[in-house]
Amino acid sequence: MAGYAVNVAFGVLAAAFLIRHLGVADYGTFVAVTSLVTVVAAISDAGLGTIGLREYAVRPVAERDSFLKNLLGMRLLLTIAGIGAIAALLAVAQSEKLPALGFTLVGIGLVLTVLQHNY
Repeated sequence: MAGYAVNVAFGVLAAAFLIRHLGVADYGTFVAVTSLVTVVAAISDAGLGTIGLREYAVRPVAERDSFLKNLLGMRLLLTIAGIGAIAALLAVAQSEKLPALGFTLVGIGLVLTVLQHNY
């Protein structure tokens, strides 16, 4: 419980510094980019982690490795396709290239998280 409270306190403190450093307009861009990455993460996962865990448990031992490889490939494909599509839309729609670049960088972090979650 104390660890959770410390984590929340650091989060609130970090948000205060972030808002103060970025300002209102840039913070809005930050939130928009973060929200888009969250949408891609939700759509690309679509319960595949839970289904994968269940299927791994019920499959014969000989089929498990092949199943996990297919699951990882599917999740990576969905994630990279979603990030690529939204990054392209941001690059075309925005006069500034910074949101598209920021989205791409955060998207790379999402791909790494998908890899870690699957392993």
